[in-house]
Amino acid sequence: MEVPSFAEELKFQTNGAHAWSPFPSKHAPRSTMAGHKADAVTWADTGGWVTSSAYGAMPFIEHYAKAHPVKDDYGKTWTPRYPQFLLYDEKSTGSVPPEGWDLTFPHSFAARRSDVPDTAFYEQWASSPFSDTYLTKFAETLSIPSALVRVAASISWPSALAVDYVGHAFGPRSWEIQDILVRLDGDLADLFAHLDKKVGRGNYVVALSSDHGVVPTPEDMQKTGAYAGVFRLTEMQERMEKALNPSISQSQPSRNCH
Repeated sequence: MEVPSFAEELKFQTNGAHAWSPFPSKHAPRSTMAGHKADAVTWADTGGWVTSSAYGAMPFIEHYAKAHPVKDDYGKTWTPRYPQFLLYDEKSTGSVPPEGWDLTFPHSFAARRSDVPDTAFYEQWASSPFSDTYLTKFAETLSIPSALVRVAASISWPSALAVDYVGHAFGPRSWEIQDILVRLDGDLADLFAHLDKKVGRGNYVVALSSDHGVVPTPEDMQKTGAYAGVFRLTEMQERMEKALNPSISQSQPSRNCH
């Protein structure tokens, strides 16, 4: 993207606003939202925080990550907060949960092959409400960094990655996505209360957006009577080649032997 991002334009028009994108998720949305001239960009990668040499170093991010390591959530168990109010079946048919999890609650965070967090744990953590809560606490510490006290404006991009991962894994009609949204609502309430106290109600703007939605699993749609199924590219390719083979054979030039 060669054009300025919203954050860059705000920074230009206010002659010094700080643009932050120091929150967990995939690197692509982090960098594109922050733009070329962000003060800090970082994202989660297998339990650690990484960035690019294109952006400046921000020691406070490293300090927070060391003081509050993701591995502190190792050994916890995710259970629904209000199971009596959840809709649809407890088991989300057709779901593909992270490695080590079943299709129903509870979901525990524990390595299968060792006594320490492994890659599977960090994938589970990213697909849980614990990652959104971590994000909220992180955002609260960055709402008014000391470096921003004297500037006119600042912008940050927190991203609730659990909604994305759980939506893909369990679908929109699952207990998991409902519990994620309930807990995210509480996390946002905590964040707004923090901003009201530190910045002052009416002195900040909050915009909520989503990069995409998610569809029910084909198996779940079939239960409702809808015509649905799974598109398997390899199978389709094999069927296409099988159908085309007779035509290809007939079009080949013949040889006359003398």
